[in-house]
Amino acid sequence: MKTLGIDIGGSFIKFGVLDDEIIDNQEIANTAKSISEFNNLIAPILQKFTSKYEIAAIGIGFPGAISINGLIISAPNMPYWTNQNLSDLFSNYVNNIPIFFQNDAYFAGFAEAKLNELDEYYFITLGTGIGSVLVRDRQIVTSKNNFSGELGHIIINFNEKGDNFR
Repeated sequence: MKTLGIDIGGSFIKFGVLDDEIIDNQEIANTAKSISEFNNLIAPILQKFTSKYEIAAIGIGFPGAISINGLIISAPNMPYWTNQNLSDLFSNYVNNIPIFFQNDAYFAGFAEAKLNELDEYYFITLGTGIGSVLVRDRQIVTSKNNFSGELGHIIINFNEKGDNFR
């Protein structure tokens, strides 16, 4: 069973076809400033991989908060994504291939914890932004809004009064 992994980043977009190991991959600069520019970047690559390989599923890592139905809630490093639906956008290019998506740091940290058989693990990513995830009891710890643990987006208000902010 071949899967296609896609890592959408603020600087680069990486594609990898996997069987038991990576059998093909490609990386492109993410120069998009709009969804239409993003579509123009990814369309030929998706076409190449889906026509060359029988892809059973696609996993997409995205640097932001994503609802369980694919709606981008927040994408601080790529604001043109806000209120776009990741699942719908990719479904336009890949007929009937199941699509799975999650925050990119969540995927990376979960994969590391699983690979190393760790029950608890805190993982930090450094790229265009700072991402992080907590794995506890071999599960991703998240919140109702699916955006907990994002170290790079913790807001500290130094203007508030209190002993912690002096």
